[in-house]
Amino acid sequence: FIFVLNSFAHGASCSKANVDLSIAIAIDASGSVDRNEMRTQLDGFLSAFQDDVVVENLLTCHCAEIAISFWATNSSIALPYTVIKDRRSLNTVTSVLSSLKNSDERVNTLFNLGVSTHVGESLEFMGDYILENAAPASLFKILFVSGDGSNTSDSLDLLREQRIRLEQNDVTVNGLPIIIYDDED
Repeated sequence: FIFVLNSFAHGASCSKANVDLSIAIAIDASGSVDRNEMRTQLDGFLSAFQDDVVVENLLTCHCAEIAISFWATNSSIALPYTVIKDRRSLNTVTSVLSSLKNSDERVNTLFNLGVSTHVGESLEFMGDYILENAAPASLFKILFVSGDGSNTSDSLDLLREQRIRLEQNDVTVNGLPIIIYDDED
C-alpha cells in the first residue's frame, strides 16, 4: 500500500474527474472462511485504512478512490468506488468494514454469495467492475484479492484468462493470503 501511495503528490481538489489511483478490494467470503478468518481480513484492511502513514498518503495524493467487494460462488459490491476527498470520505470506507466486522450475520449470508471458491469468476466480476467504473483518468488501477485457499469451483483456464485480461488493461492484481498464526507459532 505505502509504496503505491508514496508515488503521488497532492492535488488541490479531488473529484471523480481527476482520480488517478483506483483501489478495489475483493474479500473472500466463501464457505471455507470462518468468522475468525473474516475478521482477520476485515481487520487487515481496517488497519491499513487507519494507519497514519496510509491515511496521510491517501489524503495528500493527487486523488484516490476505493471500492469493496465480497466473493465466493457469486460476488457483490459492498461499497462502490468512493472518492477519498477527506477524512470523512475515508471514514465511509472504514465504517463499511467495521460494520461488517461487527455484524452477527455471516458476510456470506448478508450478500447471498454461495459457499464455493470461484477465484476466476471473482476476477471476472471485479475486472468488469473496475473497467466499467474506475475513473477514466486513473493512472493506477489496483485490485487486492484476499483468500484462504485455492480455486475450488471454476476452471484454472478462466482464472488465467482473467489475470491476463486485467494485466492487458493495466490493472495490477495483488493476492493477499489469509494467514492466522496459532499462539504456538
